[in-house]
Amino acid sequence: MTTLTIDLCCNDGRNGAFQGWFDAIEVHAETGEHLEMSSYVIDWPGGPTVSFERYTIRVNGVEYPIRERGTGGGNWCWDSVSMHPKHVAALLRQLHKLGFALDDYDEDFPGLENVIREVST
Repeated sequence: MTTLTIDLCCNDGRNGAFQGWFDAIEVHAETGEHLEMSSYVIDWPGGPTVSFERYTIRVNGVEYPIRERGTGGGNWCWDSVSMHPKHVAALLRQLHKLGFALDDYDEDFPGLENVIREVST
């Protein structure tokens, strides 16, 4: 099964401690495609709430299944999860409704082409 890696900016930039909310995500495919999305509506500090269980990520109360979780991806501000593309698409739609916007993306991102068109308008 194909999975995508989602990095979430959910840790305090001063000390790397988990803060329970995030304001940016990056999605990466094994083939190199990427997508970046940030919040431009939600006042700083704060963003959608996020919590992790063993095989679940909860974003503002909505649960998504994950394959695994990593901490400190790239630097200590970011944690990561691996998800099936259909769940990533649902998460991107939710974030778009919450005021997130695409910052940068590959239009031909495998499995996400339709949702990219939806959330880029």
